[in-house]
Amino acid sequence: MKPTSLSASAVQIYESCGARFLASYINKAQDLSGSAATLGTTVHAALEDYVKSGAYKTPSTSWRILVDLYTQHYNKHFQTRNQFKDGLDMLENWWNRTDLLDGRTVLSCEVKEEFQISGIPFRYIFDRCDELPDGAIEVVDYKSSRIPEAPENLKQKIQVRCYALAAAIKYPNRPAYWVSLDMLRYDLVGVKFTREDNIQTWNYLKEVISRIEADEGKEETLNPECRWCVRRSGCETLLVHAANGGELGALEFNSAIDKRAKLDYARAAIGRVIDSLDEFILQEAEEQEIIEHKTEETELKITVSSRRDIDTERVVKILGSDAIVPGAKVSISWIDEQLKSGGLDDTTRSELRQLIRKKPTAPSVKTKPLRLFGDDE
Repeated sequence: MKPTSLSASAVQIYESCGARFLASYINKAQDLSGSAATLGTTVHAALEDYVKSGAYKTPSTSWRILVDLYTQHYNKHFQTRNQFKDGLDMLENWWNRTDLLDGRTVLSCEVKEEFQISGIPFRYIFDRCDELPDGAIEVVDYKSSRIPEAPENLKQKIQVRCYALAAAIKYPNRPAYWVSLDMLRYDLVGVKFTREDNIQTWNYLKEVISRIEADEGKEETLNPECRWCVRRSGCETLLVHAANGGELGALEFNSAIDKRAKLDYARAAIGRVIDSLDEFILQEAEEQEIIEHKTEETELKITVSSRRDIDTERVVKILGSDAIVPGAKVSISWIDEQLKSGGLDDTTRSELRQLIRKKPTAPSVKTKPLRLFGDDE
């Protein structure tokens, strides 16, 4: 396959299914889109016009201007007022916690741009790109999702990594590059990228392009996005999966909920049976004083782990109450920090180490097959 251009969403789709990438980005078949995204598009458009107009520079009238812009865009997309308040609430939440006059400079807003990699244009659009007071760059991407994003997951997202790389290419030699997802219903979550991070992303994209160019796009891979795929009705892998009761066969929302509920009920029941079996196995294993055993089919191991614990009262006696910041939690991790800090003498360090004890947890049952189920030997 030889793509004429790439984007973060295209790379993400290729990583999930080569056949879908061929259909959508080589053969240019139009993907399905949901109507739920329309309100998000409307809110995005209002924010774009608001920032581009510079209305945020006049705080006394800026909220009224934002509401007027939103109303204009809403009326273009909707015939009723059913969703008007939902969008307005997102904008009010954003406006109350956002101050574009905090020393930052808006460099761009909804501008289509690209950079070249392996001879292919990589295209992107920043919802907003700001220069921070220290010269660092922050890319802001508005999200209207009802499900908040966890900050610790950001660096693993292809789109976020590609935004950081694009910012570094467009604005080189900056102190740092931030990519922030502005969760319009909640708050802003962001992550900082270093030069090394961006080099990794660059090498990753080059490697992906090599795989795409060597790929014929014939392999169909099941993934959670199958229900939105343009090939859905003709995908042999998905059809066989659905015909045999696979979970992706529940492509209708209500049936997916019902199927999930039934599986959850079954999981709870199975869990209770397993707990009962574990109790019996542990009693027998203790009686026979064994921690390992094999049947004709299964290998059993009784495992016991441990966790570190410490007597906090004795810690206070050794260090003295003045050494502990009021409100600070005396935990194992806190003790580790003190031991590594270099601020303790050898005697105190030794006394603290002696207070650390390993407490065993309850034994647990681990089983694994001696051979794959269904094997004759």
